[in-house]
Amino acid sequence: MLDASECPPTFGVSSKMVQGIIAGGRRALVRSSEGAEDDASAGVFAVRKRRVKSRDTLVGIAACGLTPY
Repeated sequence: MLDASECPPTFGVSSKMVQGIIAGGRRALVRSSEGAEDDASAGVFAVRKRRVKSRDTLVGIAACGLTPY
């Protein structure tokens, strides 16, 4: 999320070009959101909400490599 927020000022791109998505939503940046990363349907919803298309790139990062979100 932090890296995504730094892309517009650093590289001069639109804030819509690089977006951060985190399990539990923005609140999870300041408060623990236990179990949010285990909700696969919430992950699908978050991606669909941003209207990710086939020409877009989506990168998922998980510490354990098994997170359903």
